[in-house]
Amino acid sequence: MKKVIMTREQLSFIDLEITGVHLGFRPAEQDIFTMLNNYPNLRTLQVPKAYHLTISDTTKTVLARNNIKLTEGSVRDAIQYLGD
Repeated sequence: MKKVIMTREQLSFIDLEITGVHLGFRPAEQDIFTMLNNYPNLRTLQVPKAYHLTISDTTKTVLARNNIKLTEGSVRDAIQYLGD
């Protein structure tokens, strides 16, 4: 299942079926850890291009170690990037 998340507050809901997420905000490292805890089956994380450029190397490393693919894109093409 895929999900578009526009606010940090939406990260607090636990959903074991989420495999792809589009974030409409720049994630802080704490947001990444919240997602790892609340979405254990997460495999794809998409962020807008402007935010993708500012994500820290530490965050990218954490995502890679957890086998989560980081992509860039808009909400409009979120479904295409998130795939099935």
